[in-house]
Amino acid sequence: MVDALLAGGEDAALLRALGHAVLREDSDFHNYQTLEAGIRLYEALEDGRPLAARRTLVGVARYLAAHAPTPRALRQTYTIALRLQRGEDLTVAAEE
Repeated sequence: MVDALLAGGEDAALLRALGHAVLREDSDFHNYQTLEAGIRLYEALEDGRPLAARRTLVGVARYLAAHAPTPRALRQTYTIALRLQRGEDLTVAAEE
């Protein structure tokens, strides 16, 4: 994303991509809040301080990426839920 901004990428396309990513990832309330606040700050800055506005987009993208579950994390969550459903003791290593 930073490369796209430095290469003169269109900001509107980046905003759409961020919105799509938040919807696709089934985000929680805080991610929606972060996206909305980032867009509002971007819009407030884009005319007078375009570099600051673009940095806002980078910050929002980094936050959202850092809070998106990885496939490994999702698999771990599923495994723990399954073990709990079976009544297993989570303090004991799971059998492979």
